[in-house]
Amino acid sequence: MTRDAQIPGEDERRPAPGGIYVVGSMTGGAVATGPRARAEDRSRREGAPTEAELTPPGALPVSIPPGQVLVGGHMTGGAVASAEDAEAIDSSVRLSGTSARVLTGLAEVRRTLADSGRTFESAAVDGELARAQQEIEDAGEVRPGILRHLLSLLRGGSALLEGMARDSGAVRDLYGFLCALEAPRGQD
Repeated sequence: MTRDAQIPGEDERRPAPGGIYVVGSMTGGAVATGPRARAEDRSRREGAPTEAELTPPGALPVSIPPGQVLVGGHMTGGAVASAEDAEAIDSSVRLSGTSARVLTGLAEVRRTLADSGRTFESAAVDGELARAQQEIEDAGEVRPGILRHLLSLLRGGSALLEGMARDSGAVRDLYGFLCALEAPRGQD
């Protein structure tokens, strides 16, 4: 049988084709179409897309075939799967500019700490800062609990960090930025 030849009734048994229309822009994410397709986004992005990255949306189609997905604006992340048994997983993390700045500050303080020599206290403080760094990276944001924890370390919870604050611009800068973050939140 040739590829062009069809068995009577074959069209009724075939699932509708999958597909996606993005009428705008796609700056992140994952798309899968077709039977048994799978889409997964595990990206790590910093900040929101710029206006230049988001093209103006075009005209929306009047209709789309069954089994199709329409994104009528901008897809900046996430996952889309279209078909029977399809799966979409969004494990992406988008860091805000604030989170990125705190992560940079933590990395600088940890480098300064490493340069000061390894002691029991410096190892303990580095471990706390590393845990904070990991939590922010995993969550994509500075949550109130980690903010309070970091501030308590910098406000005297660690004699080592308190002493470093006198000599290290990195510690002072991180402390000042964390205090500024705390101000609008108030007490939780």
